[in-house]
Amino acid sequence: MLAGGVAIVVATAGPDGRPTLTRAWGPSFDNGSSTISIAVTAPAGSATLANLESNGAIAVTVSEPLTYRTVQVKGRVDHIEAPSEDDRARVHAHLDRFVADVAQLGITDGADGLFLGDLVMVRFEIDELYDQTPGDDAGKQLR
Repeated sequence: MLAGGVAIVVATAGPDGRPTLTRAWGPSFDNGSSTISIAVTAPAGSATLANLESNGAIAVTVSEPLTYRTVQVKGRVDHIEAPSEDDRARVHAHLDRFVADVAQLGITDGADGLFLGDLVMVRFEIDELYDQTPGDDAGKQLR
């Protein structure tokens, strides 16, 4: 699923429990360690970056635009760093796939405007996995 043009939304929470949402790009999954790495839009001084650095709790929703097949992954970030050139290449390849997928839905203008830059790479181990696809199994824990 992560290899497609999926839409990725990241949620973090501050010390008061207040949520912050942002987008993420260029996902990769390491099967051996059950970790996901993503490039999170998190400018310096943003609540998202502060939340990631302070408590590391993260919830990531991944949705296929063409089918609306959706999963939510929860975990705790164990590594934050600036994106490498390889990370940036993966981010832009993902953005291209996302733009191509939503174009099939008739969204041919502006989808690339969701990409804002100011990225940090985060890695987290999957603690919980849920099916969030609309239907009878929505909310079902997969792991």
